[in-house]
Amino acid sequence: MMRRQKNKSSRKPGFTLIELLIVILIVGILATIAIVSYGNAREKARAAKMAADMKQIETALHVWASTEGRTTWWLEDDWGDASNYRTIDYLTKNTSLGEWLPSDLKVDSYLYSYDNEGDTSDTNGDGCADSAVYYGVNLVILNKALISTAEQLDKQIDGGDGERCGKIVWNTAADGYYSILYKLGNNSNDL
Repeated sequence: MMRRQKNKSSRKPGFTLIELLIVILIVGILATIAIVSYGNAREKARAAKMAADMKQIETALHVWASTEGRTTWWLEDDWGDASNYRTIDYLTKNTSLGEWLPSDLKVDSYLYSYDNEGDTSDTNGDGCADSAVYYGVNLVILNKALISTAEQLDKQIDGGDGERCGKIVWNTAADGYYSILYKLGNNSNDL
């Protein structure tokens, strides 16, 4: 019996199944890395935009206070209505604050709110909230979908000092609601 020997040169050129699977795996890993990087970049961009908006609103509030001759922050009920959380949109439409906000700043109707109930955030002076993070004078963002942005905001504004310290503090629903707070002042006298 004669055996036929296969001629190696007669083999058809192409890729083996293993080679194809390895290429697909590598492409899949690269695609995953790209998607994660895109998501992180988008989150950082959103945080940067919010940080810039909050700083512009803070500056406008300071200029407005100065032109009004204020030496202390307004209390929420200074505008006649006892409803909690005055939106910046409301203040822009019903006071002269709008004169001091940049014209290109698009203030979402319910995104930014002013909060000052006359309480103090940090009584011992360590830069961190002693009890509830929403004490003091705050620019408040009440939006559960944006709570993931809080850490990025904290890194950009405070260098990442945590959820209870610095200008950016946040609350992750321990008491039933989500909020990001930009500290305008420790208390009403902190203008």
